[in-house]
Amino acid sequence: MAKAMDVMENLIQANPNIKGVFCTSDAMAVGANRAVEKSGKNIMVIGFDAIPVAVEEIMKGKTFKGSVAQSPYNIGYMGVENAIKAAKGETVEKRIDTGAKMIDASNVQAYSDDLKKMLGK
Repeated sequence: MAKAMDVMENLIQANPNIKGVFCTSDAMAVGANRAVEKSGKNIMVIGFDAIPVAVEEIMKGKTFKGSVAQSPYNIGYMGVENAIKAAKGETVEKRIDTGAKMIDASNVQAYSDDLKKMLGK
């Protein structure tokens, strides 16, 4: 997060008209968002993973606008399911879509509630 914040501060200085940034992990997105908030600019931040701290930032409704959420359940379930197929010599698809969805202001509360249930909170 600290490194992402430093990098984003430099990006903001070098590109004063930047409108948005996509980070390939929410840890980076949270750091980038801290730099955006510190700058006072209205720069949209999007992350990937929909981890709890990112979900909290989205819920604040400021510059952290969304995060792409994968389905850990589907990843695990389909991974085991296809490993068994492979072990039996059955055909396994080269690419398996386990699903993903965009978490933003329109669905962040429901996602947060589901995430808390999954994490036993």
